[in-house]
Amino acid sequence: MPSPWFHRNWQLLRERRPQALELPAPDTPSARDHAELECLNAGISNLRGDLPAAAAHATTALAARPDFAHAYVERARALHSRGDYRAALADFERATQLVPDDAQTLTAQAHAHLALNERVEAFDCYQLAVAHAPDCAAARLGLARMLRESGDARAALEQIRHALRAAPQDAELDARVKRLLSKLETA
Repeated sequence: MPSPWFHRNWQLLRERRPQALELPAPDTPSARDHAELECLNAGISNLRGDLPAAAAHATTALAARPDFAHAYVERARALHSRGDYRAALADFERATQLVPDDAQTLTAQAHAHLALNERVEAFDCYQLAVAHAPDCAAARLGLARMLRESGDARAALEQIRHALRAAPQDAELDARVKRLLSKLETA
């Protein structure tokens, strides 16, 4: 079970705010759990785009703690960004076996399925993400995209509306919604 310190820092990584992390100074002894530190370093490396370092840090964390779902997620993110979708999917699946109700991981797993053209599995992951976290905007937008592509514009719009209600101040979400809406209007 990760520590409260790790959870605070993990949330900061998910919010893409690495400058706010509470990390010990480099090259100084720390009382912090080594696996947790390595996992956070993997997340920082992912944000910087240093994919080999991210994968290496996550692998080190998993060597210390083989049941560490967060480390599987960070390694999967690096693998996915490198284009190794099958390996990324295996890590996302392992993470969701360990923590089955994490909507963000389920959404990332859906993206890996889409990269492999596994549409049914992707749709199932998006639906599971929404079932566990009805306000997960990323999962709602993934569902909207898939519904639009299948020709169900009305259901796609409902997913988009829900995503906007869930995160009304999210600029990135707003840009994604505008792109989806323009595609719906031209369809």
